[in-house]
Amino acid sequence: MYQRTITYLLLLFFSAPFSNANESEVITSEKLLERSKELSRLKQEIENIKKQYHKGPRHKSFNSSSFSNASPKFKKYINNWVKKIELIGNLNYPSSALEIKKAANVLVDVAINSDGSVHKIKILKSSGYLELDKSVISLVNLAAPFSVFPEEIKRETDVIHITRKWHFNPKSQTDKSVRSKD
Repeated sequence: MYQRTITYLLLLFFSAPFSNANESEVITSEKLLERSKELSRLKQEIENIKKQYHKGPRHKSFNSSSFSNASPKFKKYINNWVKKIELIGNLNYPSSALEIKKAANVLVDVAINSDGSVHKIKILKSSGYLELDKSVISLVNLAAPFSVFPEEIKRETDVIHITRKWHFNPKSQTDKSVRSKD
């Protein structure tokens, strides 16, 4: 996108002064100085466009260590996220976890966009059971969208990463649980 803008600015700069220029018109040092200043201004504008293009979204990450030091606004958002994940996980307990017949843990990084949509889900440490790992991804997508970031969070970040260990404990068919642990 910024390449088209740069091309446009350069064409505008180099074609406009000559499009209505008289062939017999003499270019004075003042005109050259003026064009040089304009070229410097356009170069700066191009640099600003490039910086904006490469800037990308602002990310903020939380794991069990950083969560304890997080500001209350982030703690509230993450606690609400955890409650929703656990509720959805328990209502839709993966059959693959029941088949394992023992507790299993999955370390997951879930990145959430400011509009509450899922930015990315990454398994950082597998449970050792491919189907269970896939179930975690399915549960996150099932729980989405999450809450839109409050304005005070939007001012600081565009994407929140929540890294948690998910504990699956298939005690019995009636007493199963999904817990997101620190």
